[in-house]
Amino acid sequence: DTVNDGTWRLWRHQGLRVAVLRASEELRIEDQFAAADASAPHVICVELSCLRGRGGACAALRAFKGGLLVLEGGCDDSEASGLLQALGVSARFRRAASSQDAPFPGALLVPDELPPVLVGEVIGDLRLKDLKTNPELAALAEAIDPLYREHFHESLEEDLEGWSGSLLGVLASRPSAAPKGAADGSNSEGQRELLGFIVYKFWGPPLRAMSILRVAVPGRYRMQGFGRQIVRWAIEKARQRPRHETARCTLCAMPEAIRFYERLQFTPIPIEDLQPLPAENAEERGARMPGALWMELKCGRTYKPSVRR
Repeated sequence: DTVNDGTWRLWRHQGLRVAVLRASEELRIEDQFAAADASAPHVICVELSCLRGRGGACAALRAFKGGLLVLEGGCDDSEASGLLQALGVSARFRRAASSQDAPFPGALLVPDELPPVLVGEVIGDLRLKDLKTNPELAALAEAIDPLYREHFHESLEEDLEGWSGSLLGVLASRPSAAPKGAADGSNSEGQRELLGFIVYKFWGPPLRAMSILRVAVPGRYRMQGFGRQIVRWAIEKARQRPRHETARCTLCAMPEAIRFYERLQFTPIPIEDLQPLPAENAEERGARMPGALWMELKCGRTYKPSVRR
């Protein structure tokens, strides 16, 4: 039988349970998936454009044990590439342009290449002076600034100056993997693309912690694992330090980011265990925002100072 959506038609075998997820102003894609999953479908069919900014839905669909059929359209190439990667899509097909294009008589679809996977690497422990003296880093800092202002309502330079001792980590594409012909025209062959950044600071005793102060990923590269990659990089960096210097990673997670950090094994800090950060200036940068949650991740064994007798 068929399911007709007006713009496309799905043929299915009799007895095959198929769920269709589509854009709707009345029902969120997550709710549609929950309802569909309850009926134990063999296959889920979804339009790719429905999944923009829906990290939870992408994660649920990636974990779905049945077949996943994704209909592309309504997304530019970089957006489609990120979503297909987030969904774990392993094969891609396009409509046959002609009978000569078909792999065999009567075939409607032709195998197509999946978008290349973008690989990022972290350039860490950067200070403000590094961004001003290195042309490549200056270009990345310039790309960070509008993203920084959008999410944190400050400039990168102001925050690095205001948080004494703070450091910057930049997640950038490898030069050979930088995308060509990006929509904004800012990339050329060999130029690094900004995939994300992190601002962090180490506190000595009695806190003995790494504070993760800022994390962000450009919209076009979200849901591709880059946020997870850069936070894990910071965690590993904290673990490499002596326990008497750094025993945990701490951060203040906004409500929409709490689940993300929980998946990275961060846990809420009990109110009675909260230690106030030293004031950085009159504005008390890093103050807790409404609805935010202080979280921590222990870096290893508990450090116990030696006691001389």
